[in-house]
Amino acid sequence: MVSSLENLSDYPWCGHGELLQTGRSLVAREVVLSHLSSRKKDAGVKYLQFMADGLNQAEPVKLSQGGRTSSLFLDPNLTDQCLFDERVLGGGAGVEAVLRKTGNVRAGNQISLDELIGKVAGYFGLEADLVFQATRERRVAAARAVVCYVALRHLELGGVDLSARLRITPSAVSHAAKRGRLLFSEDGALQRAVLELIQ
Repeated sequence: MVSSLENLSDYPWCGHGELLQTGRSLVAREVVLSHLSSRKKDAGVKYLQFMADGLNQAEPVKLSQGGRTSSLFLDPNLTDQCLFDERVLGGGAGVEAVLRKTGNVRAGNQISLDELIGKVAGYFGLEADLVFQATRERRVAAARAVVCYVALRHLELGGVDLSARLRITPSAVSHAAKRGRLLFSEDGALQRAVLELIQ
């Protein structure tokens, strides 16, 4: 939306400018900056350095989105088994609290992506790690497509998180999910096996 960190200071639709300028009240400026230094002047300098360092990362994290990838990058205490949502930055109990507050809480017995991959791979007679391999082998591609569809539709995982986990592009996730929907809807035994696992 803006071309530089300097221009971001004047951009009215984020908290960055609020943290740099006194006299505004949309952000608890003193509270935020106090985490960087007890001296106001030093805190402002450290904040600007923190922002500049973030821009110079080799793999910048998109803080405008949440989900597994961004959250795991930012918090090493999280694990793949935590609850994630692409609309929330963070994982585990914090995400569950946000979802509960908004009425979007998922069932407590929701299976993990690894469990889904194992079930679908087993149905197609494959080892689970084959789903991650870049191949056009028919059974592997079919299993990956079904995993994409079920993960997006039934587990409500985000496409970006799923693409990182399966090591394919978000576009490939979308295409695979379309194919997976057809495969899933045409195979009653597959539907029963997977839905029994996720319900």
